[in-house]
Amino acid sequence: MSAPSSSMFGNIHNDVLSAKPESAEDKSRLLEELKRRAKLAITSKNYPEAAVLYTKAIEITSDNKAESAILHSNRSLCLISQGKFAEAKEDAESAVKLDPSYVKGYFRLGSACTKLCEYSGAVQAFQSGLDLDTGNKAMLKELNKAKKSLVEQEEAAKVAAAAAAEQAKNDDTTAATTKEKERSASSMIQKKTSSVPGTTATKTEKNSGNAADIVTNDAGIKKSDVIRGYKIVNGKKTSFFHHEQTEEEKALIGDITPKLIDANAAVASSNAAPAEKGVSAWNTAGTWEEKDVTAWAKETLEKALLSAEYTLPPGSAPDSSNNECPKVHVTKVKNVSSGNGHASVATVRGKRRHIFEFTNVEVHWEVELGENTCSGIVKIVDIDGTCDGEYDVEYSVNNDTPLDARHLLQRFVKGDPDGFVGIVKKAVDDWIDLFRDTYAA
Repeated sequence: MSAPSSSMFGNIHNDVLSAKPESAEDKSRLLEELKRRAKLAITSKNYPEAAVLYTKAIEITSDNKAESAILHSNRSLCLISQGKFAEAKEDAESAVKLDPSYVKGYFRLGSACTKLCEYSGAVQAFQSGLDLDTGNKAMLKELNKAKKSLVEQEEAAKVAAAAAAEQAKNDDTTAATTKEKERSASSMIQKKTSSVPGTTATKTEKNSGNAADIVTNDAGIKKSDVIRGYKIVNGKKTSFFHHEQTEEEKALIGDITPKLIDANAAVASSNAAPAEKGVSAWNTAGTWEEKDVTAWAKETLEKALLSAEYTLPPGSAPDSSNNECPKVHVTKVKNVSSGNGHASVATVRGKRRHIFEFTNVEVHWEVELGENTCSGIVKIVDIDGTCDGEYDVEYSVNNDTPLDARHLLQRFVKGDPDGFVGIVKKAVDDWIDLFRDTYAA
């Protein structure tokens, strides 16, 4: 895949794009910084910049298939947003090949196929994603749209084929009629010509050369070159559109002749002092202000998830009534306060941006069904700025859960979009809104 050149963004990301980490620790630090900046670019809708950063991240994670799959999927999002649908499809295909269980990869693949009007591929991709996450409303919605478009495309193809066949038939008839008319006309001309004595055929010849092409002036310019758009500037042959700055223009706008970058300045930048606490270690150029709010984010996100609760519909569970229905509640949340997640607020060119990422967040749940206590885990694979309300969720039920209760849990905990998993996703969405409102200015 061809990504935009890093030179498009000046020196703002040169520190990370030119970095060549050798140790595993250095690679990990660089990867986190690249992901952080890419997500910031996405929130600013600067998709070309985000694609360049993800490209660098992919280069240093070739040995980690799961991580590479996520990066390819995120870059696919950037490419779709730029209208580069074929390249976006290639990235999405790489994502699902690297990790066949990555739901979001299938969503990106289906989206790219839809943009390319490849509805058959879109249906297949969305269906594969829905098989992995049956409660994914966004996936189901896009699948239905792709199926409808596929039917319309197939009907249009049939109509076009019938029209083409009819046109070919008409063309054959027209060609035969025209040929017959030409033969008749030719026969009549021959008869008239033969009746006039002394008539002979003649042909004209064209001069193959042009004297103007070989006449030159003192500067070596052919006369025909003047017509083609050449001119003489300072005694040299150049394009008609070439323009040399006059002294008056230089006085008004300055000399815009390209200048070489000072190598000493680049060295000085690489030897800059360490970043302040709470600011990215890579932000030595001071291109934006960034504040670390990870502690607040971990505390509030865990609190939001712990409050998630879902009441089963009346009559859906054994021994339930309208006054007392079983409730699915959260017992604990893992990989938030004790995980490697982070959150920060950055000000870029005067605009506030909210950056966050939490991975493999486990929400442990429990529900009383009759005399049995059923429990399990809902794991959210990614919570970050690229999710846009779409979360990859993995559902599991503990082995000690009775078999006759599993179908009920499958339906109301996992399968129902408005069930417990839906409540958990809404809790995440509400937390994101809280984050943005709290640090709005």
